[in-house]
Amino acid sequence: MKIVGSHRVHVEASYLDELSWDALSEGRLHPLRRPQTALPLCVVEPGTTAEVQKIIRLANEERIPIVPYGGGSGLMGGALSICPNILLDLRGMGIYGSMGDQVLGLEAVMADGEILRTRGVRKSSAGINLNALLIGGEGCFGIITEATVRIFPAPQARLLSGFMFESFAQGYAAVQDMFLRRLRPALLDFGDDAEKHEAGAVLYLGFEGNRDTVEAEASRARSICAQRGGTRLPDGEAEGFFRDRHVIARRFMQNRRQRRERGRDGIYHDWMHVALPASKVLAFRAAAATIIERRSVRLHESGLWVHPELFSMRLGTADHGTNQAQLRLEETIEELLRLAQKMGGSMEYTHGIGVKLASLMAEEHGYGLEVMRRIKQMLDPNGILNPGNGLLPLRFVQTETGNAFLLGADRKVTIHS
Repeated sequence: MKIVGSHRVHVEASYLDELSWDALSEGRLHPLRRPQTALPLCVVEPGTTAEVQKIIRLANEERIPIVPYGGGSGLMGGALSICPNILLDLRGMGIYGSMGDQVLGLEAVMADGEILRTRGVRKSSAGINLNALLIGGEGCFGIITEATVRIFPAPQARLLSGFMFESFAQGYAAVQDMFLRRLRPALLDFGDDAEKHEAGAVLYLGFEGNRDTVEAEASRARSICAQRGGTRLPDGEAEGFFRDRHVIARRFMQNRRQRRERGRDGIYHDWMHVALPASKVLAFRAAAATIIERRSVRLHESGLWVHPELFSMRLGTADHGTNQAQLRLEETIEELLRLAQKMGGSMEYTHGIGVKLASLMAEEHGYGLEVMRRIKQMLDPNGILNPGNGLLPLRFVQTETGNAFLLGADRKVTIHS
């Protein structure tokens, strides 16, 4: 409390419970791999990098785990409280989600309390890219407190359009043609959604920038879609899609408790997002359809976001209300993720690993996972930063207080009541 003041330290049980989970619902966890969870010891709201630094130094001295909590929008359990911890609520620092490639430089507090700063330049070949170590690291290597990002002027023009294709393969061929011709839409959303369209697949495109360039690119895209059998939709449909594209996200964030308990009503569905070589997307989709049918799981929709290599599917169960239905769904997704890995792809391109996909990290990275673990052990020898998520699973052991756990192979950490 000396660091941030008592008004920014919370120990109320309801508040601790609210922030102990992120946007991962219990219905999206493998029934046989549910992580053991615990309430945070407290929630602390730092306002500056210096305050984060002092908190981490104190936690490292006392061997107390730290879990960084940003927007709470992660869908893979990367911000779950796996063991008692100090939860750093970073929302008051103006941190809003991932900016990916737009990040130029970072400031982060490391496990020993030292502050790491990288240079905010567009490109550097002077050593290892430390930004890439921290971005997507889910707080395991350091806690980001500041970012330097690229900003872009408001576009002079924006043109939106939509196209209907008779088949997914037709539309996918049009998307590939665009990228082979170096067209790069600012918006690309393509998929077949049986709940919205009885048949076929819909492609939404948006081009932004200089007016002349936008008009030329949009015209070229329309020509490609027509050549591949696409029928242009009314402009109002594409504009409506663009206007309402974030509605579901806002609804999703409105009630944390409903998010966590989704699936307890027996209605199970889940997303998977794999990155594949563009030449293998259609083959993967066909093989996935066979697996989905064999396992009696429903495919609600499949499609692309942004690039032809980034393929997503939403699956669900036909029989509601049983643990077997949830188990079958998650085992189906696991089989599909392993298939993507065997085809030279990656099991996740957008939401990270968290606790949900941690069991597949060895297949994903091979010896690379051991390299990550050695980096983790070097940067965080006491294992305080977001333990149990992604890289190093926790193993709980019984003690007199019941609060001890093992991080990695042999490091024992005890939280005193």
